Amino acid sequence: MAKKGERNYYEFDLGKSKQFTREGPIGVSLRKANTKHVYADLELLVDDAQLTKKHVNVFEPVAFYTSQSRQPVELVINQVTKDHIHGYVSMAKYKAGDLPALSGLTENLGGDSATTATTNSSPNQPQLRNRAQR
Repeated sequence: MAKKGERNYYEFDLGKSKQFTREGPIGVSLRKANTKHVYADLELLVDDAQLTKKHVNVFEPVAFYTSQSRQPVELVINQVTKDHIHGYVSMAKYKAGDLPALSGLTENLGGDSATTATTNSSPNQPQLRNRAQR
């Protein structure tokens, strides 16, 4: 279970450009860097979708999901200089299928009805959890 929180980190140094630079699972392009107010405007390419993130402050995590991961991918800018930024992209090290707790195996933890999965008649539908009545 120690694998669940482990992450891969990809550091980047980007200059102002309209071209995307591949950083781990995403493409990043710096459009504007403001040194006075210490923020940057970015274009991101995530799963063939283009996103615009404006006014991303230093040390502000930008979180988004990709099709490969159930945990969010995070982008953090550490330093902003004139037409240049430095930071990192962080993503989960293991996919959901690699971890036994997330691979669809269900366990009854102490007989609590909120943690047990219900079975569906169709194998194509995801399993649902019962909510505890309050």
